[in-house]
Amino acid sequence: MILGNVTKQPDGSWLRSNPSSSPKLIPGQLWVCLAYGATVIRAYYLQRYDDLQPLSADVGRIYQQSVRPGTPEFSAFLASATMVKDYAPMLLGVEQSTPFAGPDFQCAHRLNNQGRVWWAVNLSEVPRTVQAVPNATWTKAELLDQKGIRSVVPATTRVVPGNGVLVLSGRGATTR
Repeated sequence: MILGNVTKQPDGSWLRSNPSSSPKLIPGQLWVCLAYGATVIRAYYLQRYDDLQPLSADVGRIYQQSVRPGTPEFSAFLASATMVKDYAPMLLGVEQSTPFAGPDFQCAHRLNNQGRVWWAVNLSEVPRTVQAVPNATWTKAELLDQKGIRSVVPATTRVVPGNGVLVLSGRGATTR
């Protein structure tokens, strides 16, 4: 993950040039990485206090702007990383079958002796209902919105906020 890419403009200003470094896309990126099987996620330029944009940079130069505590990018990453940490005992389980949920979602499903976890990242910018949820006994559901705000919701929840994540979990390996 690269947080904070900016490009020098002809007028001397810096424009955010990497869409994935937008604060509203950061929370779901960690979950997409996990869906692809990542076990190590590094956020580049997360906390460099002494890293300043060079005044003499040429137009068109890409610069990885540092992301400091208190910025929306930092808060979004921290909220998502904390949620990942909370679910870590289940996330490192064996991959399970994941029904195709359509082009608007990236989903994953894991199972181990700590329990079962399934998540869906809404890749669109508007709330969407995910239809293809594995048939299992879900006891907990949480939403992570595009600002990195977590909320506990009923386990029957299927509407995922734009650029957000729905995480369903259940203790043990029980299926219906």
